[in-house]
Amino acid sequence: MEYSIREDGLQIASMHLSTPTVSLVIWVPVGSRSDPSHQSGIAHMVEHLVLSQSIPNTQKSLVTVIENLGGSVQATTEKEHTRFEVRVPSNRWTAALYYLANIFTPLSPQQVEIEATRVTLYNELMQAGPTGPLGILTALEQKLWDNHPLSRSSFGTREGLQNISIEDIVEFHATHYLTLPCLLTAAGPIDHTKLLFALNAFPPAIQPLPGSADHFSTSGPIPHGQQVLWLDESNSAATIALGLAGPGSRDPLVPYLTLLNLVLNVGSRARLQTMLRRVAGIYRIDGQVREYTDLSTLLLWTRVHVAHYKSVTESILSVLEELSTVGATQSELDLARGAYRLHVCAGLESSRLAALWLGNSLLRRGRLLDLKEAMDELDGIELGKFNYNLPALCNPSGLALCIGAPRQTWSALTCLGSFRCRHMWRGPN
Repeated sequence: MEYSIREDGLQIASMHLSTPTVSLVIWVPVGSRSDPSHQSGIAHMVEHLVLSQSIPNTQKSLVTVIENLGGSVQATTEKEHTRFEVRVPSNRWTAALYYLANIFTPLSPQQVEIEATRVTLYNELMQAGPTGPLGILTALEQKLWDNHPLSRSSFGTREGLQNISIEDIVEFHATHYLTLPCLLTAAGPIDHTKLLFALNAFPPAIQPLPGSADHFSTSGPIPHGQQVLWLDESNSAATIALGLAGPGSRDPLVPYLTLLNLVLNVGSRARLQTMLRRVAGIYRIDGQVREYTDLSTLLLWTRVHVAHYKSVTESILSVLEELSTVGATQSELDLARGAYRLHVCAGLESSRLAALWLGNSLLRRGRLLDLKEAMDELDGIELGKFNYNLPALCNPSGLALCIGAPRQTWSALTCLGSFRCRHMWRGPN
């Protein structure tokens, strides 16, 4: 892995891999967190419009020209950044870089097809739906971090999208894409020196003006305590989701949160997997750790028959309570670390996943993590330290529960309120 930073603030990280493709990813430090409250979804709309605008001298969009190179394009708006990815055959990466750099070309009001894009985003909002996995996880974070910018959905809201004008789009792009230092990551059979030369040689150069790379507040919000969100689904399947509030991405406790997720639900012998098979005959529960600058969230969710949602909810909380009280075993930690090693190694099997790895390690940890360092981050957590910090991770005041089932007299809040752990929040150790 190699890393450079230019005088204008652009960071460049690359990893040489023997793959048939090269992946290039530009990370723009703007996401739904930067949306004005009355224009929720503007960052996502700008992402769509950047992809669809014509590249000078071609009259074709970025998607079209990259596909003509035999490659593919993918863009994602997240909470704190917007990501533009291209993957092309290894002998086409210089042309792909030239075209990718056009995301920094100022948007022309004459080319902004705002109404067609607005309809597209309305459809995406509808497909995500309040009871789909994405809608439920967003609702959980909104419960945990109410009124904080990170509680907003990257899809925005219908009302917010309606409030956006062409002038707003042009100004938002100029403010966030052309003034803040960005990050470029590349992976595949690519030489770092040649990458730097290509960046300087090809117009338009990726040269944002100097700005603050760490432009988010580092003081995290306080979770809003135990809360229950009911989604009145009226079918035979019920959704159960649990959110655990955690610290910011560079806090020493975040690797512990990742390890907790693995102990709970990764592998056939994980605690929640075992419980679900026993209680409801369910063989799947999903988990995800979302890391941001000043907070993180562990999200767990599953689908069960509606007749089992109360017993499964109680059992999930019981597993958490038992784990925070008794602690994990050495074999559980060993299995969790093995699952993490497999995940890390799989990430280096393709140029795309490797390029994403580079960006995520820089943005979340503030430095490049090589394979050994990534392993050491979890391997260095001893059983005693993990169990000591479990109460901080399972803090009762940072729990939120989402239930997608017909609302009944059963008090989910009472069930959540009965959750206890050995100690209250300890903070970083």
